This record gives sequence, structure tokens and C-alpha cells, in this order.
Amino acid sequence: MVRTVLSMLVRAGSEAEFERIWRAAAAEIALWPGCRGQTLLRDAAEPRQFVISSDWDDRSALRLFEGSSVRRQLSAGLDPLREKSAKNVFSVVTTVGGDVRERSTLP
Repeated sequence: MVRTVLSMLVRAGSEAEFERIWRAAAAEIALWPGCRGQTLLRDAAEPRQFVISSDWDDRSALRLFEGSSVRRQLSAGLDPLREKSAKNVFSVVTTVGGDVRERSTLP
């Protein structure tokens, strides 16, 4: 599995529009073969700073999406709202889950 992490600074006053357009785009991307899910994060201290993480079966599935006209079309709505962005692609080495019931017994 691979995870893309896209950090971006959204133009002042565009935060709500950015979230709205991202939600619509994410619903379309979720239908793409190999997409396992996406998350939108917003910095609590700097509300213009967002992070999008996206999980894919493998780099091949990600590359197919990245090269598609669908990706270009969906990104076109977000691009004008961003001041800057940086993207990284990571191979997921391991994931450790948690159990809330276990934590409730800790001091």
C-alpha cells in the first residue's frame, strides 16, 4: 500500500470553498480502482493549512489515477484556491491500531 500526503496552504477566505470542492472530488476519487480512502486534515493552529492523505493499493494504481483526465479535472477546482503545496508518496511499512476499550483501563 502507498500513501500520498499533500500539504497545502489555502488562500485566505477560501477555506470553506476548498473543503466543499475537496469533498466532491474525494467522492469521485473514492470510485477509482485501487483507492482505499482519503482524509482531509486542517491545522488547529493555522486554519489555512490543510493536509490530504490518500491510500492506494500500490504505486501502479496511484500512477494510473495521477495520469488520468479525471485527476486533472478534479484538481482544476482546487488549484486556484492554493497558495502553495508539497506532495510526498510513502510506502506504508506497518500500521498499529488501537482499541479504545483497552485505553479506558489505563491510569
